[in-house]
Amino acid sequence: GKKIVLFCGRLTSEKGAKYLITSAKNIQGEVVIVGEGPERKFLEDTIQQKKITNVHLIGYMPHEDIIDFYFRADVFVAPSVVEEALGLSILEAMAAKTPVIATRKGGIPLLVKHNQNGLFVRPRNSQAIADACNKLLANDELRHKLAEQARKTIEEKFSWKTIGEQFDKLYHRYGNGNGKHNNPLKKGLLPKSFNLIKNK
Repeated sequence: GKKIVLFCGRLTSEKGAKYLITSAKNIQGEVVIVGEGPERKFLEDTIQQKKITNVHLIGYMPHEDIIDFYFRADVFVAPSVVEEALGLSILEAMAAKTPVIATRKGGIPLLVKHNQNGLFVRPRNSQAIADACNKLLANDELRHKLAEQARKTIEEKFSWKTIGEQFDKLYHRYGNGNGKHNNPLKKGLLPKSFNLIKNK
């Protein structure tokens, strides 16, 4: 089947989804955007105006369904343009053995290491995103190497004991778009999806 490039997060200008969308014309695969937010209409207009045919705006999705996407995706893109706390979605992608293409912003470099478990691109650079995606999509060996290392990073950095049942409660508070972006890492809690790891 076709290769899948995944973005998962709030559709705000800070998250940089528009740079992934404008890069899509040059990406050799399907781009799936999961999430809701104030930028949605703008992104829809961009897709129409530029006649981009390989981007799918999925909208809001329950967390258990999102987990399925992490496993099916070949690459995860986090094109953030601001300094912010390390996003939950990057952790989940790495736990699901999906290599991450990200910007060197905020907490991201704490986990993602260039050419080891992911790739870095310059912020606000659609061509760089497309090039990085195509590099991984075309090279199964490199993609799998980064994927294995991504998973290993998560296992080494986080104690499995920290995964609590509180995650469901936390996620609904954190991920339902009500603006309360409490960073779960500070609470020592990690996603339930860490229990659901399947071998890719």
